[in-house]
Amino acid sequence: MENKEYLAVQTAIMNIGTQLEGLDLEAFLRQIGRADTMGPILDPTLYRKAQNRLSAIREFAGALRQAQPKFALLKGILILEEVEKAPR
Repeated sequence: MENKEYLAVQTAIMNIGTQLEGLDLEAFLRQIGRADTMGPILDPTLYRKAQNRLSAIREFAGALRQAQPKFALLKGILILEEVEKAPR
């Protein structure tokens, strides 16, 4: 991987992390849990149709939720590095 490609991936990762910061994935996952609980009762046909998609998005959102504190740690490290570099 060339330096230019590396920097592009790093920039993309930082952009994704920044977007993740503002997402309330806990509430989103709770809402999916409610849909799993109530869906079969309220509209079994619709629930069966949406079940695979709902399951896949729950899994992906769960993975993103795990990434949120890791990004917060990375951001904290980067802030400390900037503070250490600042002239005194």
